[in-house]
Amino acid sequence: MWNEEKQHRFDELRLKEAEGVLDDAEVQELQAFFAELEAEEAEALKKGMEKLDARIDFLRAEKERIKAKNEHLEAIVVEQEKLLADAREYLTNLRGKQAALRAKYHEATGQQLVTTMRLGE
Repeated sequence: MWNEEKQHRFDELRLKEAEGVLDDAEVQELQAFFAELEAEEAEALKKGMEKLDARIDFLRAEKERIKAKNEHLEAIVVEQEKLLADAREYLTNLRGKQAALRAKYHEATGQQLVTTMRLGE
């Protein structure tokens, strides 16, 4: 695990490397530090990628759940629209029947039929 002591030694070796005065043992030590840093970085990236993959899986499942819910709601809306269309058609038929009854009443009596029932007028 990387710590302050390792960081200090790493910085010393990098400075010596920049000055061009590393001996073979120090080159190997510096390479070991780089390998350790790369391994820690790879592990951190792996954990981060695993978290991202889990989040993506969750979001995909949530998207599918919402999609299914929306499809269900859309089906309800379609059925409600059909119900409203049926109600309008039924009301139109009732109005026609009411008008026919008024006409028959007027024909039979010569008077206008007065009713308290209003059919959506």
